[in-house]
Amino acid sequence: MALYKFTKGIKTNKAVEVFNKGNMWRDFTYIDDLVEAIFRLKDVIPSKKSRVKNDSLSSICPYRIVNIGNQKPTKLNHFIKVLEKISKRKLKRKLLPMQMGDVKYTSADCSLLNRLIKFVPNTPVEKGISNFYNWYINYTADHK
Repeated sequence: MALYKFTKGIKTNKAVEVFNKGNMWRDFTYIDDLVEAIFRLKDVIPSKKSRVKNDSLSSICPYRIVNIGNQKPTKLNHFIKVLEKISKRKLKRKLLPMQMGDVKYTSADCSLLNRLIKFVPNTPVEKGISNFYNWYINYTADHK
């Protein structure tokens, strides 16, 4: 949970590890979008009757793999800058090289999700970061 880690770092003024110096792209998904997708998917029970084009439905047992993501990759450095702007504080960064086995770019393909439930995550990363930051500040203030 990069956003949690970065927000905690900003609040506590402690350095946070940022791999590949923040030069990577990630497909961040806002939690409300994830919950909405899962809530809708509960009504699309995997079966031969619910099969759609390019489905990942298993032929052996009733399950399918569905990608849930925002489909709008954001550069990690931009993600951090948005959080800094919202918090009006700078994140102390411990810049590190790329981790072994990591990738520079990720992006969700939600075409199956859309075919199944006519919904794809759509909360802009800026709104998601703002909502999370405000929740985090209030939650940590109430739970000291």
